Amino acid sequence: MQRGDYWRLNPVAAEVFSSLVLDSGADPIAAVLDQFDVDAATVRRDIKELLDHLRDVGLVLA
Repeated sequence: MQRGDYWRLNPVAAEVFSSLVLDSGADPIAAVLDQFDVDAATVRRDIKELLDHLRDVGLVLA
């Protein structure tokens, strides 16, 4: 943020972010499954990839 970078999230990533950050304690997998027609294995894989990427760029610490 200090560099002025910003990130655009697709609807699924926005739902994950919302459940993890804004509704702390919420299950991001359940949140995505409630909103989108997708299977649980795909959701798990996609959330892992999203969090790995955010960790790599320093937006997620744990």
